[in-house]
Amino acid sequence: QSQQGAPESVLLAMTAPDSVVSPVRLKDGSKIWLNGNSTLTWLGKRSVRLSGEAYFSVEKNPEVPFTVITDLLTVSVTGTTFNVRAFSAQEEGVVSLYTGRVNVLAGNQELTIRPGEELHWDRSKQQGVISSLTAGKPGWMLDRLRFEQVSLQELLNSIGWYYDMEVDDSGLLPDSERFIFRLNGNESPGEVLKMLQKIHGGFTYTIR
Repeated sequence: QSQQGAPESVLLAMTAPDSVVSPVRLKDGSKIWLNGNSTLTWLGKRSVRLSGEAYFSVEKNPEVPFTVITDLLTVSVTGTTFNVRAFSAQEEGVVSLYTGRVNVLAGNQELTIRPGEELHWDRSKQQGVISSLTAGKPGWMLDRLRFEQVSLQELLNSIGWYYDMEVDDSGLLPDSERFIFRLNGNESPGEVLKMLQKIHGGFTYTIR
């Protein structure tokens, strides 16, 4: 059951293993990155249930809000990028907003978060505190920008995942070489591709 107590109809569920990030693309074009030890359940009509942590990049649709239901709180948006951490066994739920605006229903309170803000909701106290964000993306996503002995193809796919962009290599990239690569998460896509081009030297690229 959802936080509001309404019955749910489960259409699809997936769980990310420990220390593994699982990307998900929904039919409406929205993208979700599920952190390790987290479970996402698709309920249909732009509605999901989350137990754990996930980063969302939601396609805009003012007529059909996108809803994230957890045991601690419920998040409703029309189109935005945000992170939700709400493990069922924990007393604190956190919603971090990067773009757009979100409405959060927690307990009997309805709260609005704006870009650059983060809500910490204490279930035991039934109290929320909104503060300023200190990072451009969640720390657990930044940890995934460390690559050991990966091919150029795997590296480009991971970078596309992180920057929320599609990489079309047309199957022309060599797969024999392996790379060790580190990023701090603050580089632009163009800067990253220039770095790769200097390291590899065997490919050209176009950003559209």
